[in-house]
Amino acid sequence: MGFGRISLEAGLRVGVLLAIAGILGLTYAIYGWNAVPMSFPQLARVVVPSVTFLALGAQTVLYSFFLSILELRRP
Repeated sequence: MGFGRISLEAGLRVGVLLAIAGILGLTYAIYGWNAVPMSFPQLARVVVPSVTFLALGAQTVLYSFFLSILELRRP
């Protein structure tokens, strides 16, 4: 592997786990906000990291695919 210490599968696992963490955080924020009205700072402490994890997860998955494409050999 020219680029890699990290395989496609490992990158996908990490990306999916990050995205799941983001989705779980957003779900917690939505249900928590509906159950007990949160103030804006309390809500932001949950939503901002959750959206960041979701974005990092998507970027990690796409970047893993990109690096695996770069490793393909031409026939």
